[in-house]
Amino acid sequence: MTVTRVAHNTLAHLICKIVATLIGIVTIGIMTRYLGQEQFGWYTTAIGFLQIVGIMIDFGLVLVTGQMLGGARPEEERRTIHNLLAFRITTAFIAYIVAGAAIWLFPYNIEIKLAVQIASLSFFLIAVNQILTGIFQKHLLAVWVGIGETMQRVALLISVIVVMRGDHGFLAIMIATVTAGIVQTAALALRAHRLVPLGFAFDRDVWRDIFTKCWPIAISIAFNLIYLRADILILSLTRTQSEVGLYGAAYRIMDVTTAVPIIFMGLLLPLLATAWQEKNHEHFKHIINRGFTVLALVAMPMLFGGILLATPIMRLIAGDEFVASGAIVQILLIALMGGFLGALFGHTIVAINHQKKTIWIYMVTALLTLVGYLIFIPRAGVLGAAWMTVFSEVLAGALLWGYVRHVTEARVVFAPLLKATLASLLMVLVLWPLRELHVLILIALGALVYGLAIIALRGVPWETVKRLVYRHDV
Repeated sequence: MTVTRVAHNTLAHLICKIVATLIGIVTIGIMTRYLGQEQFGWYTTAIGFLQIVGIMIDFGLVLVTGQMLGGARPEEERRTIHNLLAFRITTAFIAYIVAGAAIWLFPYNIEIKLAVQIASLSFFLIAVNQILTGIFQKHLLAVWVGIGETMQRVALLISVIVVMRGDHGFLAIMIATVTAGIVQTAALALRAHRLVPLGFAFDRDVWRDIFTKCWPIAISIAFNLIYLRADILILSLTRTQSEVGLYGAAYRIMDVTTAVPIIFMGLLLPLLATAWQEKNHEHFKHIINRGFTVLALVAMPMLFGGILLATPIMRLIAGDEFVASGAIVQILLIALMGGFLGALFGHTIVAINHQKKTIWIYMVTALLTLVGYLIFIPRAGVLGAAWMTVFSEVLAGALLWGYVRHVTEARVVFAPLLKATLASLLMVLVLWPLRELHVLILIALGALVYGLAIIALRGVPWETVKRLVYRHDV
């Protein structure tokens, strides 16, 4: 395993992610224009309900798969994967059967309830993909996860266009999500099968090992869902579906930003775990700082540029009916740094195997956020939900950071963050007088200005670039 290979793998995966994201943005634009605020609210409610179920049964299986496969011999790897697949399929099948029944207890209209029944299959496939993703990450072939996602986005785009042109209605959109999910899972399974023959096994000892590794992460994730998805659930029960649609459109755009640190840290996790296990603390701290540098260089232009251009971006993507979502995006972007910190230090905690000792962080964050949701969402609607999201992301990120610093004595170097902030401010100063130009021109110009500024400020030292290109040791 080399730094070079991780860098190249990350780059390839990010390229696929960019392509998939662009296709996804086009798809969202078609859906929002076709469905309108209220029906997009139905879509957001149904997907949000299933996302809560998905988070509850996540169990951190992507991380656990990578952890259990690390250093395993071929025969052990096959046995472990077979048991992980059986465990995942069993738990996901039970969960989504229960979800399909539970939705009838909620005061939603019939369209939303039927949408949940249909889309449950799509989320079941997403759950299965967790194990396949862990396989690719272990073999440093995460680019295939990006390829699978790109194929899913293409299939969804084509399906949505067919639905729109034939005017088949809201429920046909939900069927389109299932079609896309089948395409993605089939592609990933076929490729993973070439790495390790797939199958199913029910070895009691392995299942016990899976559960032992999963339960601390599962509890943390269960608390995570309170501040990640409870906002949409409470919105859907206390406000209009049109308001849910506005919030859902903004949140779908924000999902683009949260994917970047997860991809990067998923690939960096094995390096962190290896350095910690080998007690190479200096290298461990070096990896954390490199991770912080990369995330800062990505986060700051997203934050400043996004706040400046949020409204025209929402008009371009979702149409005039969703322009009000721009104000929601501006607030949610403030949560960006908290989310990036959470990704960096949350993965670090997994690397040092301190999941059990940090459950309290997710518990405190979840309980405080839930109280805030219950107070502010009924009164302030989407604005209350957005600001409480900021609170939860920043609080969780800060607490995780503090814990890692205390346990590992790793200190973050802030110079790259300051340089990224300065370069982002320079970008905004250039764009502000030109803000009446088309938003795509502004985005391209902003990227150019930021890139030149960060190079001029030596935010990416040439020594680092040379090390990534030429260095081949761990």
